[in-house]
Amino acid sequence: MITFKNKISLFVFSTVFISFLVFILLENALWLENILQKGELTLPVTLGRFFIAISFSMLVGLSTYLLANKFHTSIQYLSNLIKSSVENIHTKEIKSKVPKNEIGEIIQTFKNSYLQNKEQEDLIVQNVITMNNLQIMENIQELLFNINLTTIKNLDISVLPNKSQNPLCDYINVIETSNGCITLMAGFPDANIVHSSYKFRIQGIVSMVENISHLPEPEILKYIDKSIRKVKIEGLNLSVIFTANNSDTITYINYQQNPFYKITKSNIDLLMNHNKPHFDFELSESKYLSAQLKTSSYLVLISDRILKPLRLTEDTLFTELEKEILSKYQYTNSKELLVQIGKHIETLGRNRKQTNILDYMSILVLNKNP
Repeated sequence: MITFKNKISLFVFSTVFISFLVFILLENALWLENILQKGELTLPVTLGRFFIAISFSMLVGLSTYLLANKFHTSIQYLSNLIKSSVENIHTKEIKSKVPKNEIGEIIQTFKNSYLQNKEQEDLIVQNVITMNNLQIMENIQELLFNINLTTIKNLDISVLPNKSQNPLCDYINVIETSNGCITLMAGFPDANIVHSSYKFRIQGIVSMVENISHLPEPEILKYIDKSIRKVKIEGLNLSVIFTANNSDTITYINYQQNPFYKITKSNIDLLMNHNKPHFDFELSESKYLSAQLKTSSYLVLISDRILKPLRLTEDTLFTELEKEILSKYQYTNSKELLVQIGKHIETLGRNRKQTNILDYMSILVLNKNP
């Protein structure tokens, strides 16, 4: 099958050659008639004129072929580009060089248009994926926990939130044991499906602990630590605390930036954290720390999740709370203290244009009472 570039070259060659022959015939008839009659137009002259005609025609045809071939190459490039776009053009291919002519402008326009459309499509797809992931996380989160706090001897406990609903929020739960309660708070710096699924795994561990809550608390704490270590995940903030109702001793681990606040009428202490802000999976077993929590003392733990949206460090957050809430001791139970802390953090959020700051916050307030 003859290609377009060959057809156009043959057409131009034939047209020019026929035009030369017609010109020669007209020239012979109109201007060279006397010379022909006299026999002065020799055969070499006639052949020379014919050779000039065919040579010039071939030169024009060859030039047309070269131009048509270049045009065909550009069209073929554009055709391949369009075909490739259907199969997903890679960035490297999009940025390849194009001819510097009218076809090149068409190709460049196509590329720019394609890239813009592709960016818009990618953005739409990303938004759809994000919305789907958020919906999945919310569906998982809603099943995590619904805390119905019961009366525990010598302990007054309040938590926020008491019902799981926001993927941004830490997992939190309270387990009553034979000699007090174990409280667990867990979360991650960001929210995604993997992290939400891991919180669900922690809920499974807590459900198992509820079935063995009659065992000695040190054994339960070891079980929790061992179970969490079976599946490693980066960035896990984990706080576990056992508060006894028959002694002043508390046992805890706290792998996050915010420390435990221990509050009395005369003093505020920060309980020692572990050296790492995230759970240390490299250890074979966590080393539980201990402290004293006497009667009429409060223990407060706030999730790290609020530090980033508030643009505060754990030290500046404590300074804010100490100045406005903790040092004033204007509360009679854990719920009142939790509400005051929540209102002040909400105010800090509004001052920083974070109207939904409480969506990020998990908080535990525990009061040791007689």
